[in-house]
Amino acid sequence: MLAIYRRHTKRCPFSSVREWRCGCPIWVSGTISAATIRRSLNLVSRAAAQSIIDRWEKQGFVDDDLSLPCPSNEEAESSLRNPSELTTVNEAIQEFLLDMEDRHLEESTIRTYRPLFNELKLFCESAGIQYLCQINLDQARKFRRSWNTAANTSAKRLERLRAFFKFCQDNQWIDDNPATKLKSPKTDTPPTLPFTQDEMAAILAGCDSFWGSNKKPGGQNAKRLKAFVLLMRYAGLRISDAIQLNDERIQGNRIFLYTQKTSVHVYVPMPPIFFEVLYQVEKYQSGYYFWSKKGKLRSRCANLQLTLKTLFANVGIQHGHAHRFRDTFAVELLKKGVPIEEVSVLLGHQSEKITRKHYSPWVKDRQDILEQHVMKGWDLPDEKRVIAFLKTS
Repeated sequence: MLAIYRRHTKRCPFSSVREWRCGCPIWVSGTISAATIRRSLNLVSRAAAQSIIDRWEKQGFVDDDLSLPCPSNEEAESSLRNPSELTTVNEAIQEFLLDMEDRHLEESTIRTYRPLFNELKLFCESAGIQYLCQINLDQARKFRRSWNTAANTSAKRLERLRAFFKFCQDNQWIDDNPATKLKSPKTDTPPTLPFTQDEMAAILAGCDSFWGSNKKPGGQNAKRLKAFVLLMRYAGLRISDAIQLNDERIQGNRIFLYTQKTSVHVYVPMPPIFFEVLYQVEKYQSGYYFWSKKGKLRSRCANLQLTLKTLFANVGIQHGHAHRFRDTFAVELLKKGVPIEEVSVLLGHQSEKITRKHYSPWVKDRQDILEQHVMKGWDLPDEKRVIAFLKTS
């Protein structure tokens, strides 16, 4: 007869071997076929450990195969004393989405999780998985194998999957997070380059000749588009934040960006040309300069992205999109010697690491400056000495 128990670490607040509300290693002890066994299973999931010793008792001997087969629904229920405490996959997903809403996260953020959860539900249904504790490392690896996505997309989905299981682990619905043991795919994405000064000049000139609904250039739509381009370029806002500009966010010659966790407001000064163009734009009844608020914010973002796509095509700019204005804002600051820590604050990144990841490694102008500094350190002889040396050699 084999039995499993937790061997608590020194930092664990529990000491009883019957306590299962922690993530300490699981051990097995007992006798099987007149042989005494006491060893670690290298696991923290109770359901997975129970499935292994059930297999050992069924075959009558202990082997070194510690693979984690998916337990059936009946085995998952029997692995806990109180089956009513088991959490289903659908319940966990619903609680996770509700928690995101309670945290007042943007709908755009919540929306990125829904396709992943829909695929997870279909995978669990096809694999006969009902309870959350049935998803072990092997099942998580099989679920990732079912993704038909590029490396960058897979990396993002894996981050979301880890966040979901971390939420479940914090709620003590599972013993460990199976997604943390999945290695991230190798990604090699070329960075998005900012707009050059010539490209920005062409874009602003294209705004002046942009046709509006009356099929004539220079109307309100052209002025609104030019003000929007200047706002994106000199404030570094995301398109969804730029659309919601109103008079309340304008303080003198500054634009309010956001409020930090320390309750400190972050502003960015804007050039005079921006306000000259902005105040020629007729505000909507909603009070916004770029959104009538009659439709969803998501729809307005999509419409403006199509407008910018048309603008880029008119002026001959390839691979143009709204986020390149934000890249231009960040890179121009870095080129002028602004510390990357300050750029991170202006961009509203949660961590300076995010800013370094996206901008510091690939700014071409900074690389050129570094190369010039290296060449200055070369102790090369002057031209006359080189010529004399070549003649004598």
